[in-house]
Amino acid sequence: MIDDIVSERAPVSRSRKLFWAAIVIVLLFAVAALHYYSGKHPNFFILFLVPSLVATYKLGLGPGLGLAIAGPALGLTADLTLELDTPKTVVIFNALLRAAVFVMIVVGAWRISRQSEVLRRMSYSDELTGLGNRRAFLQRGAEGLARARRSNQAWSLIFVDLDNFKQVNDRRGHKAGDQVLQRTARVILKSLRVTDFAARLGGDEFAVLLADTRDSGALLVAEKLRNQLVTELKSFNCNVTASVGVATFSASPKNFEQALAKADELMYEAKRGGKNGVRQREFNEEDWKQQTSDSEANRMGSLPTEV
Repeated sequence: MIDDIVSERAPVSRSRKLFWAAIVIVLLFAVAALHYYSGKHPNFFILFLVPSLVATYKLGLGPGLGLAIAGPALGLTADLTLELDTPKTVVIFNALLRAAVFVMIVVGAWRISRQSEVLRRMSYSDELTGLGNRRAFLQRGAEGLARARRSNQAWSLIFVDLDNFKQVNDRRGHKAGDQVLQRTARVILKSLRVTDFAARLGGDEFAVLLADTRDSGALLVAEKLRNQLVTELKSFNCNVTASVGVATFSASPKNFEQALAKADELMYEAKRGGKNGVRQREFNEEDWKQQTSDSEANRMGSLPTEV
């Protein structure tokens, strides 16, 4: 769900895999040629580790292990061809020892890589619900805003706040409250397209980024989401509903935080209107010009007046 930001290592496309496979093969034979044509001295055996590590990080553990073995094997072939003064049994033993060390290094590098992915995922995801967190949402939103500006496409934000959520914690305990949040996340996920992105911003607040979505489409998603949440959360017997703000942007603001603030304001309008409702508005170029003018007027009004 967390896509390119917080997912595990993203699947590599076939063309990308072929590209990196070609790179590591070229590296492997380049090191083999360097090792062979350098003669008996110096020894470039350690360089066979380079294609192994590149393959591990770019293609996975399997290719990395394969090259960790193939490198020493090519080096051994070169050494036997060179007819070194060292006994063949010693040369073979050294090659096997190097292969074993290379395998251990590759496995260690792979584990470090995976641990790095886990930590990265934790930094961008909400542990309780599995959705993105506020950090992930702001980053994804900023990227989406930039794309919308380049393509001149409308996009929308949905801001969801659960009504009467505190009653669940008070009456049923925090475990039940966690279950409400988890069910809310599942309902939101079921309502999304592949291009959409959802996050838990904190507490009982959730947000959804709808790319290339105008006001009518965003309103349909929001109403469907609100109805499904009411149905899903009935079992908690605490009258948990959802107030939803829907902001559609035919013209994008200066930054994503401004857009999120507008969706938040609309959500509070739904709260003040009796809760369990949806409020929507579309923002265009004139809205941002007016906001800039108002901000400038407020700034000038706050300046000290000369006497």
